[in-house]
Amino acid sequence: MSAVDTVIEFIRKQAMEHPEKSWGKITAGFKANKIKTKFLPNKNLSKGYQQLENMMMSLIADSLGKENSYVWGNIFAPCEIMNCFNLKTISIECMSCYLSGYHLEDFFIDWAQDLGIAPTLCSYHKTFVGAVESGVVKVPSYAITTSLTCDGNLNTFRYFQKTKGVPFTLLDVPYEKDEASIQYLADQMRELTQRLSEQTGIPFQEEMLREQ
Repeated sequence: MSAVDTVIEFIRKQAMEHPEKSWGKITAGFKANKIKTKFLPNKNLSKGYQQLENMMMSLIADSLGKENSYVWGNIFAPCEIMNCFNLKTISIECMSCYLSGYHLEDFFIDWAQDLGIAPTLCSYHKTFVGAVESGVVKVPSYAITTSLTCDGNLNTFRYFQKTKGVPFTLLDVPYEKDEASIQYLADQMRELTQRLSEQTGIPFQEEMLREQ
């Protein structure tokens, strides 16, 4: 067993035996992997994918390592808006993938289903629900999701609002591409900026959004 595998197995056991005390070890592992992907990239990947791997690992490690620096989102959440408030957007689907790097997905899925979460819910979402409910993953102060494209998104974010008190914004994306639909979505995004401004105390600057 390699040194990396030994560390992964240690953190996995810690998370399963003492989930509420394992968050620091998990984030430390992400930070270590950030350094590894930068200085010892996977030689089986092209240089572009090596850079992408390090960029994503840096996003996860840097964001999760700093409290109140990020919000939860789904893969379609408008991260450019959150950037205007110095907030990173952590996709819960992406987070589930990184947690599976510790081989914890079965543990979290079982935890979620033991709570009564439907077996038919997306495995990404069950993994995330189990990670939060077990006490491994800490909750942020806000979350953003969209009506696109997974049916589980809204239910998962509603669930965390009810059980963990995490307020969230749902961006209801119309199917039609016409002026009325564009205005409808734009109004929702304006409301989102107001809520984020209230949440963070940072005024929204449209110029920053244009620079994204």
